[in-house]
Amino acid sequence: MKILVLFCTLILSFSLFADDDNYKYEDNHIHKSLEHLNLNTQQLEKIKKILTANKKDFETFYENKEEYEKKLKSIMRNETFDKKLYIKTKQEISKKAIELEALTLKKIHEVLNNKQRKRFSHYLKEWRFE
Repeated sequence: MKILVLFCTLILSFSLFADDDNYKYEDNHIHKSLEHLNLNTQQLEKIKKILTANKKDFETFYENKEEYEKKLKSIMRNETFDKKLYIKTKQEISKKAIELEALTLKKIHEVLNNKQRKRFSHYLKEWRFE
């Protein structure tokens, strides 16, 4: 009996020191919602400014992406398929998306505390640009 009590006590004490990696993620989570981070007013305002400031960059990216897509279609329509040009064009699109994504995430990262970063990381995929 004493062993059982000791065992239960150990299990409970470990749960007290558990970090947020075991945070229960909601099935009804709203895409790109920051509600689960429990941001304070200052953090929320900073993140709004980050996203608003990057809006122009997003718009430019998507305009450029359309041009790249036209270029890819043109490559496909040619009599001969230029594999190197196709790969180069796709890499340019990806590079720009990754740069924009990294810039945005870096700024958001600076606003969040450690606990919030862990929670945010579980939804990182929905913040990717494609």
